Amino acid sequence: KGKMGGGFLSFSVDTSLMVQIPSQSGVGNMAEEALVITDGGNRILSFHEANHVLERDPGVVHCFDATYFNECGQVSLPQLPYRITDATALDDSGKFWVINMFYPGEEELFVQEDPVARTFGIGISHKGHKKVERILELTADSEGISFSESQKPIYLSLTDPLMESRNWEGIARLDTLGLLMITDTYPETMLAFIPVH
Repeated sequence: KGKMGGGFLSFSVDTSLMVQIPSQSGVGNMAEEALVITDGGNRILSFHEANHVLERDPGVVHCFDATYFNECGQVSLPQLPYRITDATALDDSGKFWVINMFYPGEEELFVQEDPVARTFGIGISHKGHKKVERILELTADSEGISFSESQKPIYLSLTDPLMESRNWEGIARLDTLGLLMITDTYPETMLAFIPVH
């Protein structure tokens, strides 16, 4: 927890309110990767990047109160294979989007049967590809987190079979128009707009 200053050019951290979350998966370089604020700003949900390697159904996210970061239990999560790299804020109905991707070379995260593809189908350009780049709409409520019933996964276009995987690391809502996504520097920094109807 901290404060922005200097026209958002600086950030000071309150180190008295730091919380360490043990790795759920034990996979190197995989940690808590996305946060979602719920209950009118009173709770924080923390998503582990590689939840699915735990091979449990359902998965879990950690819950903390937003004032003192005391843990308030775990929240159930449907099995999401591969990586969860970021999440949007909740909308008024408790829905939010997550980036869900598989980067070839991270074989410890590969699954033979993808429960998301089994339930919702696979994107046309993803057929024949090992890599996965998609966004999923989820719903957070008192029962936990579940797949949205109103929106199927959006598969990002993989038009070139030789194209390098894009490392999508950030997602945010753009008003009611859709979503903005950004990669890190691999294979280069890219900003994308995804219309959502």
